[in-house]
Amino acid sequence: MGLAVIVRWMWILLAVFAISGEADAGQIRLNSGKSVVLLAMGPMLGQGWSALQLKYRTSLPITDTNSLRNEADELWQRFVIDAEKGGYTSAIISANDSPQGFIVTHNQSFNFVYKKANGAWHTLEAESRERLDRKFVIEFVARLDAADLNSEVNSLALYIADDFVMAMSSEVPGVSLPPKINRAQFATGESATLNASKNHHQHREILGISISKDGLYATVESRESTELEIGNHHFANVVHYQDAFELRGPYMLWTKSNSVTEKQTDVVKN
Repeated sequence: MGLAVIVRWMWILLAVFAISGEADAGQIRLNSGKSVVLLAMGPMLGQGWSALQLKYRTSLPITDTNSLRNEADELWQRFVIDAEKGGYTSAIISANDSPQGFIVTHNQSFNFVYKKANGAWHTLEAESRERLDRKFVIEFVARLDAADLNSEVNSLALYIADDFVMAMSSEVPGVSLPPKINRAQFATGESATLNASKNHHQHREILGISISKDGLYATVESRESTELEIGNHHFANVVHYQDAFELRGPYMLWTKSNSVTEKQTDVVKN
């Protein structure tokens, strides 16, 4: 093969890669410490609608939608800022696996859809479902805990219903709590606490799950142990929860919570 032919084939291959391949736009480090590759971010336009889309490369299997959801929600913690700045009411996070092939590449992707209404963002579940089951409810509670543990209040808020109410009480002498708080108050308090804390650890023991006959409502009883540091204070507490969840169309939402603080310690570190 002559040199001119070799050079020509090299340029053809480079042109094919430029068309079929997607250049990496950079890495994003998530709050959990994991990093993913950002491929692109920009508007998607349709007839009468628009959405901001973020495309990234995942190392997870595209078929593992539960793990992908947790990863996408980690990205949402920051991506929501861009969606808000752009004035969008719809957004998409697209998880893409690594390209396969040599000259002509192809890959698989999975899209997560986020919608804003009445000033609040919520997200459509990855898989349509008509009723709840125990496995999904356990995964959903773990999803909320992961967002909390990683200080991702924007992601946690996706799953809090607009009419959410938390009733709080304490069995610990000298500890007073507001009797009830709403969605905004909960998110504000959680954000302030998590932003000020470090060395956050938690463990939840699920004590019982009940699902309504129509499969749309679930109640979860659990006990959560939490430790964290704020300044030179080391806090540890044990809280008993009764949480209510509801499947509202394509949205899975946390609607109500009753919490009772059973133990609480505050140790001042030297």
